[in-house]
Amino acid sequence: MKQQWETKREFALNADMQSREELEKGLHAPSKKELSHKASQVYNTNSWPRTDVVFLSPEESLEGDRVTGPSGKPLQSQRLSTGELAVLVDNIPPFSSEELVVTPGNADKRDSAKITGNALDNDFLSLSINPQTGVTASLKSKKNGVELVDAARGGLDEYLYVPGTGSRKAQGISNVHVRAKEQGDLVVSLLVEGDAPGAKHYSSEIRLIEGIDRVDVIANIDKLAVRQKEGVHIAFPFFVPGGQLQYDVADGLVRPETDQLAGACNNFFSVESWVDISNQEYGVTWATANAPLVEIGEITAEQPWIKSIKTSSSIYSYVMNNYWHTNYKADQEGPVTFTYSIRPHAAFDATEAAKFGTERRQPLIVSLSGAPSPLHLPLMELSTTKILVFSIMPVAAANNWLVHIYNPTATDQMAGLRWKGGQHVSIRRSDAAGESGSSVRNFELPAFDDAYFLISQE
Repeated sequence: MKQQWETKREFALNADMQSREELEKGLHAPSKKELSHKASQVYNTNSWPRTDVVFLSPEESLEGDRVTGPSGKPLQSQRLSTGELAVLVDNIPPFSSEELVVTPGNADKRDSAKITGNALDNDFLSLSINPQTGVTASLKSKKNGVELVDAARGGLDEYLYVPGTGSRKAQGISNVHVRAKEQGDLVVSLLVEGDAPGAKHYSSEIRLIEGIDRVDVIANIDKLAVRQKEGVHIAFPFFVPGGQLQYDVADGLVRPETDQLAGACNNFFSVESWVDISNQEYGVTWATANAPLVEIGEITAEQPWIKSIKTSSSIYSYVMNNYWHTNYKADQEGPVTFTYSIRPHAAFDATEAAKFGTERRQPLIVSLSGAPSPLHLPLMELSTTKILVFSIMPVAAANNWLVHIYNPTATDQMAGLRWKGGQHVSIRRSDAAGESGSSVRNFELPAFDDAYFLISQE
């Protein structure tokens, strides 16, 4: 068993190392001699403009706390308790980059996010933490003032440990302490710590960023080695009366039971990146980058087979278990981090949900620069905002690119493709292997469908 674990572990470690090496190659990372600690490039690898916060490491921000963008424009920044420098970058075009220059001086301050006691506030959202339980007891969007937390079921981001398989024995944290972690004008956060059953240590950081309409949750669990049956869940009981729950998987949207095959599993669900609960007027999208299993309504993972599931606005992130005693590791000792993001919104928009989930899995990339370099202009643009580009990659032949496009909506979409500011290219339909087919200029992409195109520069 130990030898088998070492072999399986090595696959993950090697994949991580190789992916980082390939990223450095793709970014054309400078050598140590060429490296500048003043300038960094921020890359947007998505097919839509991005506004978000990036975090420069202490090494990447040695020069100071003042950051400027293109044309010397000052950018809002903040030195964090971790030593990182948070920088708000605005409206970076798709498939392009922007250079940040760090210089001595004070951080640029503008409209301020706020922290007051156990409450956080920015332009878009307000929330509060229950100091006794550590859960997010209230979350409101300032656009409509609607409460999005089901207080009757506790609150958001509640750690629940199940010894054995009986969900009624679920235990929360005790000896709760809530304190301010980040207290600047750009980033504000509260840190919840407590004694967590099944863990050496537990903490959760709840964070708001000025100018960004989401809540970020960073849960850290230092797990004890337990070889008896157990499960770890994190609860998110939202309050959306009349809400329809749906989630993404395999380039499609799934409504539990409605879109499932008869006899499919209802005890837990595998999501790609997001779950949305919306009624006709408003809703909330919950996204995760690294915790793909969810339960709906209650903790149901090891309960008798569920043939039918009730509508609910409550979800549980099913992050750990020790139930399947086969050839898995016998315990899950050590530190692990699970991240979540929550965005309230108006009526449901499938494209916006897909963008949000993709952004949380595919953040902006920061790389130290060598000598000052020009902006990387957008590689390509689509004529509609309703469909998304999942990937662009060079293929074997020179000046050829394979583009993977996805329509996340329930309606057919017409689109055109513009390459590098209007540069003339040949566009042909393709398959995933890059085998070219018929020539196209504008194309129709059916609902929930994807397509590949081969772009040849002439």
